[in-house]
Amino acid sequence: MRNEQIDFYDFTDPANIVHSDSIFCGEDPEADFSYCAVLNSHHNKIITGNPLSGNISIIDAITHELDTLINLNRIAIVKNITDDLVVLTGYDCNYLYLFDLNTLSIIKEFPNTSTRIDVVIPSPDQQYFYSYGRWEDELIKYHIDGINTAKVDSMIVEDNAVYFIDYELEYFPEISPNGLNIMFQNGNDFQIVNTEKMDIDCIIPSTNYLFDMAFTGDSTRVCLAHSFGMEYFSILYLDGENSYLEHTVQTDFNGGMAVEYNPVDQKFYLARANDILVVDPVSGLIEDTLCLDVLPEKPLFLGIDPSGDPVVNTFRYLCYNDEVYYIREPIRSFYVDNVSQKCILSSPGPDRVFVLDFLTSEIHEIPTSKVDDGISIYPNPTHDKLTIKSGKLIKRIEIFNSGGEKLFDKNFRNAMTTLSLTAYPEGIYFVKIHRGEDNVSKKILVAH
Repeated sequence: MRNEQIDFYDFTDPANIVHSDSIFCGEDPEADFSYCAVLNSHHNKIITGNPLSGNISIIDAITHELDTLINLNRIAIVKNITDDLVVLTGYDCNYLYLFDLNTLSIIKEFPNTSTRIDVVIPSPDQQYFYSYGRWEDELIKYHIDGINTAKVDSMIVEDNAVYFIDYELEYFPEISPNGLNIMFQNGNDFQIVNTEKMDIDCIIPSTNYLFDMAFTGDSTRVCLAHSFGMEYFSILYLDGENSYLEHTVQTDFNGGMAVEYNPVDQKFYLARANDILVVDPVSGLIEDTLCLDVLPEKPLFLGIDPSGDPVVNTFRYLCYNDEVYYIREPIRSFYVDNVSQKCILSSPGPDRVFVLDFLTSEIHEIPTSKVDDGISIYPNPTHDKLTIKSGKLIKRIEIFNSGGEKLFDKNFRNAMTTLSLTAYPEGIYFVKIHRGEDNVSKKILVAH
């Protein structure tokens, strides 16, 4: 952790306990938690936020190698909003950033109007995105237009943070596939927000706790999971102001935390403690039961692969195609990408994300930080000056453009130097640092 301190006490004399020593770590942490990770299949990049280290990781989704580390503090929320743009923010981040994957640069930043942003919700048509913060209960609507992206509307809607204490899980509001409705839980009431009018269309009472929801592909119904303590799932019919509770799916002994819609067979999949119920959305009837006896723990998250097969995530295990993978750390919600046929799992364990390949059923553990070579290069991206700091003596520095042309070559005899890149056009460059016994190459981005 940042600014960690370990104290030692001498108990030789119980009547006179002495503080004998302390160990302090550096200002930067030794490891980090990947609170959120997404895959952008258009650019084949995995993006993770590392709030302790104060950066984000850009990872090549094909080679699984870390491509770029960009200094950006307190990023715990990462969301794709278009093929090229990602929103970066966090619970205690001062800004909401619009990040362009073409240039690996921030093209717009919005000061947070909430003291905490809990969720960013992209619209399926890539025309809008929404941010919501529970402290001020403000839902903000943004129109996406590159650097001209702007706030267009907002409303106040109350929402409760419901937690499942054992696993520190939390429900978040979600948007319907047609982008017309966002669903919020407020006490025992289920609120349906109309995103065109930015007003509440309907309030359905007595839906109890809410931890997960899933919409049918035509956005006419939504199924709600109410936790293990509830012996039912709810199916709501969505029709604006005339929406209503259509079915209550009773379970024999227990409800569950997760539900998903399977577009292949057009059924709801309801994850209980030891099985998955296959339910017809229209009739609300249970049509099949898929056994989960191989799982050592209760399902917390559920996904569907492009073939219609379920992916089940527990506290420390992932189950797919009858294979059980031990993940070790408590996993947060995963991200299923149907285009690349991969599942991305962010891990609160140190410095890693997991990638499950649906085509091979292989799971890969990917580091989100590079092995420390003793070199710091910052800021990156930069618009004028670049500082290079090394744990060893720097003897020579070369700079090449993305085409391999050498633009700079100079000898040095120091451990830190600052270069001016003001005259360099915007783009990607490679800095080669010679230190005698080793050479280290770093990729940088110049963005004026």
